[in-house]
Amino acid sequence: MNENGFCSSNLCNWVWEDEYDFCLKYLELIVSTAEIFEHVKEVVELLKENGHEIHFITARSKPHFKDPYKVSEAILKQKEIPYDYLVVECSDKRTYCKANGIELLIDDEPHNIIEVAKDIPVIVLKGLQNEKCIGNNVVKVNDWYEIEMYFREHNIL
Repeated sequence: MNENGFCSSNLCNWVWEDEYDFCLKYLELIVSTAEIFEHVKEVVELLKENGHEIHFITARSKPHFKDPYKVSEAILKQKEIPYDYLVVECSDKRTYCKANGIELLIDDEPHNIIEVAKDIPVIVLKGLQNEKCIGNNVVKVNDWYEIEMYFREHNIL
């Protein structure tokens, strides 16, 4: 995480061992039981219906997650969100996007936004952690209804 973002170690003044212990005890439960944003499923379904490939790309990795793929896959299945590819342990989303012909990314992490926006548009759900992320390819939105509107305005849907 860069200096403009937040993570448990700089919010809680933890050393690595504290963060590791917390993650092993609670992170999978937190992620697995968290609510998804309103209208996510509907927008992703519309993208699929319009022939777009859906890549879920996450930095979830070991040792913070025992099995990052299994946890992520279970969430998508439980929430009934369609996808074509699920990629975990991806710390370099810019390289992944380039290598796989990704034309647009939705993300909220400052490092990903800054790096990927050098090449393609990045839709950003506004938050304190990414408020300083700006640029020609950075599209700030408040919710998934605005994401759908962006897709419609740009003939993606």
